[in-house]
Amino acid sequence: MYALQDYIGEDNLNTGFRNFLDSAAFREESPFATTTEWYANIKAVCPDSMQYFLEDSFEKITLYNNRITKTEYKKISDTEYEVNLTFETKKTHYGGNGEELDSPDRPNLLEVGIFAEDAKNDKGKMEKVPLYLEKIWISPGETSLTITVKQEPKQAGIDPYNKMIDRIPNDNMKDVEKAK
Repeated sequence: MYALQDYIGEDNLNTGFRNFLDSAAFREESPFATTTEWYANIKAVCPDSMQYFLEDSFEKITLYNNRITKTEYKKISDTEYEVNLTFETKKTHYGGNGEELDSPDRPNLLEVGIFAEDAKNDKGKMEKVPLYLEKIWISPGETSLTITVKQEPKQAGIDPYNKMIDRIPNDNMKDVEKAK
């Protein structure tokens, strides 16, 4: 649900929930509310560009295989660092018995992040400090990006907060090495 809110927008999701409640709450006779009715209300408010995400999340068994393979940075000025990232992405649909059905080759909207050293929040817990965090359309396969940030980077990743259901989520992040 967190990924859904993030990808289709909190206002859209709240509108879908409100429409569902307005149409289904306190029915005294059948048909009573169903998940199909809930889904139809969410689908109605989902932007066209994100319909694929809704279908992958609710109509299909979809697993991602996102992994960062190389990260390095170099200082380009007193206040700027150039970060080079290489990562691989793949999305696979499965059948109900675990059989692989297909691996679509259309681009997916995935988050890419570059982070400074972790810091304590106001509650004393460690948290990530993003220097760059953007959703970008990425085609399956290997992708390389160069991104400039304003502080020395420590980690970088693809889907760094693991919003997608990933087969091996621990390989989404990697320490950033200084270029030689």
